Amino acid sequence: MEQKDAAAIREELGDLMFSVVNLSRYLGHEPEELLNENIAKFMRRFQSLEDRLQREGRELEHCSLDELEAVWNAVKKDERKNCTKQNL
Repeated sequence: MEQKDAAAIREELGDLMFSVVNLSRYLGHEPEELLNENIAKFMRRFQSLEDRLQREGRELEHCSLDELEAVWNAVKKDERKNCTKQNL
């Protein structure tokens, strides 16, 4: 990355992804299924972030990265808390 060699970075990222796919299969998980589940989780959380900002009268475009991160972390915390309550 220090050399900013896009082709080398792309190759290393591909190797990393290949390794993660093989690890997930080795552990008995379907990589595509895991990816789809995580995309759905991201979309759900992002929608919650947007909803929360709207309730607070704030616009995504006018929030700093620090503000967005704080809301994102709050959304994750609430989601985990709700999951824990459902599992009781």
